Amino acid sequence: MRLLQTFASQSVLAIQNAQLFKEIHDKSQQLEVASQLKSQFLANMSHELRTPLNAIIGVTEMLHEDAVDLAREDELEPLERVLRAARHLLP
Repeated sequence: MRLLQTFASQSVLAIQNAQLFKEIHDKSQQLEVASQLKSQFLANMSHELRTPLNAIIGVTEMLHEDAVDLAREDELEPLERVLRAARHLLP
């Protein structure tokens, strides 16, 4: 009788462990899918942000050149700040 009880207890533990293993496996797969989706989203957003950032850089460079040509010293520093920030964000 004791032997059967021991086997029953061990069987219950084995079934619980198998269920936990399956849950961990399922969660791992879900995390992998989420990670792939996040990577794809970031790649798409990076691509979508490049065009406007390039436009901002181009317009700011033109304004900076005009400010240099027209000797508008008060406009140089803010334009340089915009250029630094935009180039820093450009992946």
